[in-house]
Amino acid sequence: FLETLHQQQHEIKNDQRYTLGIFHKEIGTLLGYVFIQDIIRGEKTSAVLDFRIINIYWKNGFAKEAVNEAMKL
Repeated sequence: FLETLHQQQHEIKNDQRYTLGIFHKEIGTLLGYVFIQDIIRGEKTSAVLDFRIINIYWKNGFAKEAVNEAMKL
């Protein structure tokens, strides 16, 4: 766990990748993750946005909501 945490801190510090948890609004259960990566900053900024939802939570609109919120960042 600590190795993963340190890797994520390194990625954030170097503006390489951001890993965001997706949690159920009412009960706080972890549903998956949104990843913002391959970030290019400059006159035209771009990035790759990816997501992973734990399969028992598929087809409930959680990914759509999470991606819409991540796009606002």
